[in-house]
Amino acid sequence: MSRHRFEELLRYLHLNDNNQRIPHNQPGYDRLFKIRPLIDMARRTFRVSYMLQQHQSIDEGMIKYKGRYSIKQYMPNKPIKRRMKVWMRCDSVSGFCHDFRIYLGRFDEFRGVGLGAKVVKHLTRDIKGKNFHIVMDNFFSSVNLFRTLKQNGIQATGTIKKNAVFLPECVRTPNPKLQRGDSVARQHGDLVATAWQDTKQVTNICSSHNNYI
Repeated sequence: MSRHRFEELLRYLHLNDNNQRIPHNQPGYDRLFKIRPLIDMARRTFRVSYMLQQHQSIDEGMIKYKGRYSIKQYMPNKPIKRRMKVWMRCDSVSGFCHDFRIYLGRFDEFRGVGLGAKVVKHLTRDIKGKNFHIVMDNFFSSVNLFRTLKQNGIQATGTIKKNAVFLPECVRTPNPKLQRGDSVARQHGDLVATAWQDTKQVTNICSSHNNYI
């Protein structure tokens, strides 16, 4: 097939009706409008195609992309440096993706302070009250988020930054300093915060254990 023939066919290949697109800079404008039906179909299919396991994880995924697009991210320290970022909730056994959300960067409604917590709440809105257990890293974790998830009937475990709000001081900076293999933990209600010393201190928080101490 010649290039011109391919481009001619491509002109008429659409996933959405361009006449229904909201103009740029107008309320409701969707930067993913052209592929929105495909995104929605994939999310619906993922949710019905696999039986949920109790333990799941939330993290970012990368879609390698070198073209020009306003939502593309550039992170020089990542293996895939130029890509589009996708927030994903995946099964802990198979890695199967149950839900996802494409991140729009500076155009995303979740951008700014509390981005990680907003993403977690969004990706867990369909599993409230079902006693699922979500695992995440310190980009997402916070004491307030874990309390909210617990209220929604969702257990959670994750690493957390040492300077996170509401962490006990003895967990932030144990005194005396921990030796490798040692740990210190404090509990408040259903939340347990733990500092464990490896080559460096690892701090985590968990809401899935009662009467830990």
